[in-house]
Amino acid sequence: MARGQSILDRDKIMTKALRRATRKKNEARNTSPLLPDGQIVIMDSINPGRRIEAKLLRLRRKGGRDAIVSLECPYCCRPMVWDPRWNAFKCTGAHKGIYELVG
Repeated sequence: MARGQSILDRDKIMTKALRRATRKKNEARNTSPLLPDGQIVIMDSINPGRRIEAKLLRLRRKGGRDAIVSLECPYCCRPMVWDPRWNAFKCTGAHKGIYELVG
């Protein structure tokens, strides 16, 4: 405790620092894909040389930006959802394809 600083002042500073650290940690964990300008192009993780144009199914407004919630699978036309562990879209259909967004 610094000179002239009471216990309550110290606790207030520590609480503010803790809130700031928690906010920074939560922002770092957010990996939701943002809507790019123009076309949405995905890449098959099994065949990375092939680029596929994707159709947007659902969009969500997040922090003043548009985040992609789901895309249409190019093979089975079922929705694909974002998987933060893979940083890619996973198909909910039978073939369970994994598609990454291309810059």
